Amino acid sequence: GYFENARLSARLSYTYRSEFFVTFDRTGHLNQDSLSQLDASVLVNIMDNVALTFDGINLTDEKIEQFQDIKSNPRAIYDNGRTYYAGVKVKF
Repeated sequence: GYFENARLSARLSYTYRSEFFVTFDRTGHLNQDSLSQLDASVLVNIMDNVALTFDGINLTDEKIEQFQDIKSNPRAIYDNGRTYYAGVKVKF
């Protein structure tokens, strides 16, 4: 979803990817479990040529889980955590 006017721009983005095959790993198939993620972005125009920005990625703090053949054989878990960005945009 999103909202936008002359002063404010806000966006929420939800992404889902079902389980999928990654590659062959040593003695079997390496698969990745399903993954869902929520991201957000806000931009506020404080003057005609200056804006403040804020972005949040992986707000649901999802982990990437890979397994060999069946889910009870985990191979890797990546915990990348949430990421936040803040900034200022200036037009010259």
